[in-house]
Amino acid sequence: MPTRILIIQGHPDTTRAHFCHAVADHYAAGALAGGHEVRRIEVAGLGLPMLTAPDEWENEAPSDEQRRFLDAVAADLQSHRGRAVVIAGGRLPAEVQALVHAMN
Repeated sequence: MPTRILIIQGHPDTTRAHFCHAVADHYAAGALAGGHEVRRIEVAGLGLPMLTAPDEWENEAPSDEQRRFLDAVAADLQSHRGRAVVIAGGRLPAEVQALVHAMN
């Protein structure tokens, strides 16, 4: 039975490819070659400024729409506990790394 895989690419820059985009591309290609279902979300393309603009991240609360999206992602991860992995980019702050570690 194929595994359903969701790749959430969180890099905020959509103007050019970055290493994390290449990692996601290769992971997706390998999973597809293995017969798995792969879906991708490019966070930078979702129109959620709080995730791409540092000032909004630091100074503004999420809108109702943003909160619904984040709640849906959290609920999906919780419903697949033990069968989901979250990976944070190596340049993210220690607090984010600790949060991602706790999520896994």
